Amino acid sequence: MRLSGRGGDLKIIRSLKKEHMNPETVDDILSKELQQLSFVTRTEINEEVHGVLCLSPEETPELLQESLQQLHQELSVLRQSGKACAYEQACQHAHSYVHASDFRLRFLRAELHDPIKAAVRMSLFLDLLLEFFGSNVLERPLRITDLTKQEMDILREGDLQPLPFRDRSGRRVIVTVNQFTMQYPIDARLKASLYLHWALSGDLESQRKGFVAIMCWSSKSTPFPPSLPGPGDKAFSNSSKLFSAFPWRMCSLHMCFPDKPFFHLLRSGIFLVLGENRSRIRMHIGDSIEIQYNLSGYGIPSDQLPVTESGNVKTKNARQWLRIRRALESAEIAGDDYELMALNLIECPGSKDVVFRCGQAYLSHPGNVMFRGLIEAMFQEHNNALSSESKVNITWQIIEEVEHIGGRFLVWDDGWWKVMTEKQQIRSKVAIAFKDHKRRVKAMSNCQVTQSSTLKFQQQDGRKRKRSVDVENDATACTRFFCM
Repeated sequence: MRLSGRGGDLKIIRSLKKEHMNPETVDDILSKELQQLSFVTRTEINEEVHGVLCLSPEETPELLQESLQQLHQELSVLRQSGKACAYEQACQHAHSYVHASDFRLRFLRAELHDPIKAAVRMSLFLDLLLEFFGSNVLERPLRITDLTKQEMDILREGDLQPLPFRDRSGRRVIVTVNQFTMQYPIDARLKASLYLHWALSGDLESQRKGFVAIMCWSSKSTPFPPSLPGPGDKAFSNSSKLFSAFPWRMCSLHMCFPDKPFFHLLRSGIFLVLGENRSRIRMHIGDSIEIQYNLSGYGIPSDQLPVTESGNVKTKNARQWLRIRRALESAEIAGDDYELMALNLIECPGSKDVVFRCGQAYLSHPGNVMFRGLIEAMFQEHNNALSSESKVNITWQIIEEVEHIGGRFLVWDDGWWKVMTEKQQIRSKVAIAFKDHKRRVKAMSNCQVTQSSTLKFQQQDGRKRKRSVDVENDATACTRFFCM
């Protein structure tokens, strides 16, 4: 069903090329598709795009077992029909990873446990792996060593990279910058993207909640140079296959463009590539400040976008991510205790994890927001406690509350996050967090008293006096909350 849909999109693409991909024509197509959806479906999609709803069903052992059984049956149907060539080849290897439940659950979660769609997605993913990487990746998982130097450059230079933190609803964010990597051959772009999405989809929370994609183009950057080939049918068809084969679910795509005719045409092409995901596209037109403001409304940490106003790409986080991937995959190949290493070496904190590291960016992390809420809720009780033993017990309550909801306490160490295992060390940091909060509350109270006292002298000499708030000191105190 989905395969025929891509063929239909290609026909539309060819016709639109003749019409110069008129954006109004594409808008009409999108409008008709949205009208065909029910009111409930449109509302659910809109709420998930804004990060206030997750369409993934509640998972139970019974649901997982039933979904896996149905997926196996649908894969058998595809094998018999001859539409799963790569999967058929992978099944010749008894110990292939494609038989593992963890592998198959990625595609089930990507399709909200629809076994028919999950079978098509999984089969298409394996087809792309076989086409671009060869038969070896049907026996063992895709690795960073499978990429060529050119494909590594795409990731190393940050043209395609994940943000180091999740959005407010716990979804990973992937950003494409610097001419959307179109200065590279289409095959290199697809291979780098395949690896990135495969590596990121291994996280359980990401599988359930999906990911957010951002295409960001600085207003001061120039469009594609004339020497570069334009996106032809091959680029469109291969990109459409890639979007349909991701091993996790795309919740939304935000296209952040300057207000120039070229980008309106580019938007038309991207609309056609996405197929049934068109309703999840949001277009943001304007300068970098306007775009950051718009993205914040969707719960996206826009201050972490890896591109400056002048169009320069920030590569620090991208290179740190590659370093972590090399460490994890090297341990797996060497036969070390990979599972133990993966549990203690964290590439991206979960939405319920509390992280301790200096910097304004870490304050907006969902886990830290939750932690500050716990500190504020327990502050009066902690402040009024008559004995140190009572204060200690309250700090233990905070730790138990975080761990009860599945959170961890993480510390930045040598280029990645590590799980804190020493309970006394964790308790000490929670105690310091209470002290910092008390200091911040006292500073705000003193500021208010100072403001009210100056009102007595206002306009006594016939001149107005400005009242100011020391925002910088307040922000510094809040940042020190986690700089321990």
